[in-house]
Amino acid sequence: GNTHYFRICFLDPFQGTVLANYAKENFEASKAYCLAKLGDDYSGGLVHYFTQAFEALGGTVVSEEFQEGNSDFTSYITKAKNEGCDVFFAPVSTEAAALIIEQASSQGRDMPIRAGDTWDSNVILNAAKGKDVSVYVTTFYQEGGDPEFDAGVKAWINSDSTNLANNGGDDTVAAVTAMGYDAYFTALEAIKARETGTLRKRIALSIKEHSKSFMPIDEIRKRLAVTEEEFGKKIENLVKYNEIIKINPKIYLHKDYIADMDKKCVELLSAHHKAFPLQSGIKREEVASKLIRNADTALANAILQKVTELGNVKLENGYMSLKDFTPKAEGGNAALMSKLEKIYRDAGLSPDATDTVLASLKVKPNEAKEVYNALVKAGTLIRLDPQITVHKDSYEKAIEALRQHFSSENTVTLAQFRDIIGTSRKYAVAVLEHFDNAGYTKKTGDYRVKGIKMS
Repeated sequence: GNTHYFRICFLDPFQGTVLANYAKENFEASKAYCLAKLGDDYSGGLVHYFTQAFEALGGTVVSEEFQEGNSDFTSYITKAKNEGCDVFFAPVSTEAAALIIEQASSQGRDMPIRAGDTWDSNVILNAAKGKDVSVYVTTFYQEGGDPEFDAGVKAWINSDSTNLANNGGDDTVAAVTAMGYDAYFTALEAIKARETGTLRKRIALSIKEHSKSFMPIDEIRKRLAVTEEEFGKKIENLVKYNEIIKINPKIYLHKDYIADMDKKCVELLSAHHKAFPLQSGIKREEVASKLIRNADTALANAILQKVTELGNVKLENGYMSLKDFTPKAEGGNAALMSKLEKIYRDAGLSPDATDTVLASLKVKPNEAKEVYNALVKAGTLIRLDPQITVHKDSYEKAIEALRQHFSSENTVTLAQFRDIIGTSRKYAVAVLEHFDNAGYTKKTGDYRVKGIKMS
């Protein structure tokens, strides 16, 4: 078979996310029904990414699959209605689509039907004509976007009866026609670049082609049959002008791959922040598992580090988030956050165990934990150990009290510190150990001296 395939289209992660956002924002959908063909990568992939994005927005998804050759979709349509779904998402073939539209119409279902780019077809237009159904699809191109292009395509379609028949019997310019046109010329330009382009351009193009597979740079050199010295000079120049990004000594990636990964991170994090405004972000490992599935941990981390250097996302304490994002409370969460902060402020340096405090809020455990984590992330609360947390004001007062002690003494014992801050031994130990780690104190035998931050 062919070793290279060229395509111009939106990828499933992008389409799935756009469709989920549209369902949530334009239909105010809270529950979606998804239907895919069993074993079909296209419909299964779109359903996967739609579900991922829709659930991140707080929605619920009901999913089913149908077997090859199925022609009766009434049971699936009925289930979607009985489950109280607000939208029906079925990114399946045009043949199955026509049947779904026909059967949904005959049942009088007014639920919006959603699909991906496959449904942008004359087959779908004809199937929906005269039916009381609403169909929404993603599309790459709409007739009228480029009149000159449209005229040329229509002339070609009408020049031959086979062309006309293959286009559904009319000269409508479908999106796939425009994308096929672009794919052809993309392939043509790539061939020209490989055959007649400069060595520098051919190296950049080869790295771009193999960025997603993380082909080692030396393997790329061998395929191009270039000497190490000559290849090294061109790579150095490409890296200097940021056309190629060095990830590690073996892996170099094209700038477009990093830019695409940055875009995907922004989309993923935007949806997450919208759904979970109190959370710090998404763990780096989780982002990698969603976006860079075929890389080991070290390589994935290095790629995400390069993404953060573009300045649109950040990595803090193992969590990725948008550059300017900070957790914030809204509505009931704001009241809960104020309540929790007051509990810790009033407790001073003798708080109850963390689990006990969170249970006292009398809300769902995950909700209490989310508010607690947001306060810790913001620095309002200081977690001394898994079960001892204090308010920052109390913590800072303890620092100031110890600073006063060190103004006349060179050392402090645990007993002295306990009396200085007016708490029990258990809490004094926790505070001092946190001070040690933070650099305020340094333990020497049975006493402590000033740390670098106290000097």
